[in-house]
Amino acid sequence: MQPVRTIKSFAKDRTSAPRVVYVVTQLPFKNTGEEFFLPECRELRRLGLELYLVSRSFQASMRGELLPSGNEFPEPLMSWSVLGAAIAESVRSTRRVLRGLWLLRYSSDVATFIKNVAIFPKAMWMAQSARRWEATHIHAQWGTTTSTMAMLASEVTGIPWSMTLHRGDILVNNLLKEKLDRAVFTRFISEDGIRLARSLCGGVPPGKIGVIHMGVDIPFALAPIYAKGQRAVIVCPANLVAIKGHTYLLKAMSHLRIRKRNLRLLIAGDGPLFKTLKVEAEMLGISDCVSFLGFVAHDRLLTMYKDGSADLVVLPSIDAGGGLHEGIPVSLMEAMSYGIPVISTHTGGIPELLANGAGLMVPDKDAAALSQAIEQILDSELLRKELAVAGRKRVEESFSVKNVAMALCGI
Repeated sequence: MQPVRTIKSFAKDRTSAPRVVYVVTQLPFKNTGEEFFLPECRELRRLGLELYLVSRSFQASMRGELLPSGNEFPEPLMSWSVLGAAIAESVRSTRRVLRGLWLLRYSSDVATFIKNVAIFPKAMWMAQSARRWEATHIHAQWGTTTSTMAMLASEVTGIPWSMTLHRGDILVNNLLKEKLDRAVFTRFISEDGIRLARSLCGGVPPGKIGVIHMGVDIPFALAPIYAKGQRAVIVCPANLVAIKGHTYLLKAMSHLRIRKRNLRLLIAGDGPLFKTLKVEAEMLGISDCVSFLGFVAHDRLLTMYKDGSADLVVLPSIDAGGGLHEGIPVSLMEAMSYGIPVISTHTGGIPELLANGAGLMVPDKDAAALSQAIEQILDSELLRKELAVAGRKRVEESFSVKNVAMALCGI
């Protein structure tokens, strides 16, 4: 599949650059959890696409800054402008608007239907804006209401659209079959995602899907490599939710404490399990060597990698059943790009990233195996160097944002 060649083909009679509306949840504001899209946005612009970044949601109380360049439109989910656009589009294209609304009847449940209806005015605002910008394509990140916006705007304007599907957004199954049928192409970030979509939809349209991974910037220099004898610092960059498996990492740290290992664990993330995990660390007697950093800004996390504040990155993700597990974690890619050894589990799309010695993998929910893998890396300088080289090479070859953007553009 060569998806963005399709996008460019819609602009073949134009003398200007292709104009693509790129739909996200809350960007371009900082600290929204979507900062990992920014390298892709920058690369697409560098390759000649004129990108219009549209956020689904925006609150006036949010603190953040616009991207340094380009066209970003943080219009609120509901405003007078949005309402006016919805009315204007309903009058201008009544049949198309009704056809788009009729699609929402396929929503899987009442809650999903309400969410889809709630974004309808914003979708009409985006349709009106896309027409004004003379957009040639609409692309949505996520298979949730952002892609509902893209689908509705496309129905009204006739502008072709596409989407990127990750993992949890596939499992939500928000009009997934209808979207797969109507999008001119769908980009999955992992083979595991395609398998999940097939299981939910009974198949996916042939010829309109493919895997193009998320990508990361490749830093010029590698992080300093841990020297045996120092106090090793382990970083776990993940939201504090059950699927990330933090409890097994805490238990592994308890095992390592018993074996008198000199370690420090930095948990970089926030979430509903914050208090529960802190209590667990205290009960295990390891609270003096575990720091809960809370939410860590993306730039700060990368600085930690760059300056050698992380000797090892561990993501102990679990398979929670029912298709609930990881895709391909960008958090691991970023650490690997700095040559930092990583450990994770045999779940979801993680083996697609860590295969062939790019990182160590252990069974999920196995604290003993996790502690042994940590010791294995810290005890072997050769293994640390091999993982640093193999991990960096794996990201350079298959997860570099430059290569990813070129694949999206069909170059």
